Amino acid sequence: MELNYGIAELIALQQRDALDSLDVRRRIEAEQMAQRRSRVREYVASGLVRIVMLLDHDAVERAALVTRGASR
Repeated sequence: MELNYGIAELIALQQRDALDSLDVRRRIEAEQMAQRRSRVREYVASGLVRIVMLLDHDAVERAALVTRGASR
């Protein structure tokens, strides 16, 4: 009888460990996905700025003036 309880406890511990491992993996995957999304947002924002600047030549000139002014 006591052996059955011991086996049941081992099984319960294994199940808890498996769930904890799964939880850790999910957190890691969620963090990696958040980092990827952040990078994609940066790329999209940078691309949109470039597109707008290509479409608006005056903006390019103004940006160049601002950049030159900031570097001084």
